[in-house]
Amino acid sequence: FQHMVWLFPGGNLEQALQAPPPPSVPEYDLGFQMSPAVRDMPVDWPILVSNICDPDHGLFAHQAKPFDMYSASPEFPMQVTEDFPNSGKGYVIKSKVDASDKLLEVDQTWRDDTKQQKKVKKQHEQKQKGDAPWATSSLFLPNHLQLKRVDKSTNTTNFVSIFYICPVGVGRSRFMSAGLAKKAPPRWMTKLFLDNFLDQDTYLLATQQKYILEQEAKDVKEIMSQSNSGPSSSFDPLTATMQTRRNMFCLCSPTERFGAKIEQFWDSTLLKSPNRIPRLLQLQSAGAFASTPSREFVLDRKAQNLDIVPDSQDVVRNCKRISFAGKFLGIAALVTKFALKSTTPQRNAALALTCGASFLASWAAKKVEKEYHYKYTDEMRRKDMNKIPKDIWVDK
Repeated sequence: FQHMVWLFPGGNLEQALQAPPPPSVPEYDLGFQMSPAVRDMPVDWPILVSNICDPDHGLFAHQAKPFDMYSASPEFPMQVTEDFPNSGKGYVIKSKVDASDKLLEVDQTWRDDTKQQKKVKKQHEQKQKGDAPWATSSLFLPNHLQLKRVDKSTNTTNFVSIFYICPVGVGRSRFMSAGLAKKAPPRWMTKLFLDNFLDQDTYLLATQQKYILEQEAKDVKEIMSQSNSGPSSSFDPLTATMQTRRNMFCLCSPTERFGAKIEQFWDSTLLKSPNRIPRLLQLQSAGAFASTPSREFVLDRKAQNLDIVPDSQDVVRNCKRISFAGKFLGIAALVTKFALKSTTPQRNAALALTCGASFLASWAAKKVEKEYHYKYTDEMRRKDMNKIPKDIWVDK
């Protein structure tokens, strides 16, 4: 189905055929090319899904201005709708908002910058004309998301970001993402961009996770205790719900009309997730939520991608070959240049060009190879944070 293999672990073929079909991406059937990437992450899947669906964080955690197109404000309110496809077996939350600057507009009005002021004026003119496209988010719960900017007149888009966040255990997820476009970049290029992007806030999610899962475990124990002390003395996870996120989170941004429904869904359904309760309580008893794992562990690209993806292994293998060959050819060109007693200017230029190109190729290959290992240090994070007052939110 759209070049993905789906497994149904809930029964036999007859039961599988009665289950709701997997969510599809319409643009893929229209001929859009897909450039996918995958990464295993030591972060709980509901936390990852909620994070992806929160455009407010993108401006600050990623210093990425396009996120603001998906955010909301009093001037640009977000429209949120719910759908229950497949005879009520599915649940889809959709949002759409004008793809205009919101937080950035506030920043632009504070800056003494003629160029920024012109941008604000142009944006207001676009709003009056209704020219700005829709920035849409479609979350097919529990784990599939599609983001795209849609032309209001033609209802078409040029690019789609899709995500499948698959739980592989409490506090662990397989992050599968792809960009769809009429001409998509090669997979290795998508992977390099995505890793640098994910590293910017994955450790932040890991520091958040211990508090959420610890509180979730406490709430589960409280619910079980109350159920066992009642007249029926039975705990049924299929009917029980939590208040963990409702009590922990303060959702007050205009954008969080979307996020509030997602957190409500987690509180209502996570107890029903197979094997989640015993594993959650087991991890709590073992002290897994007492501390945050190291940055090196959380952002270990080798363990999370290179060790599990054949494509990545091929890229690294080729990089090593190119690096070795580049050094060999560069040294050979140098030796040849100095070994020749008589030569011509043209030959000298050719040898110099060969030497330079060879060492440059070797350096570039080594650079790409390093992208498949731990990279994003705390020093790099601090440098990224310094970009916020420069480009995102001016210090007043």
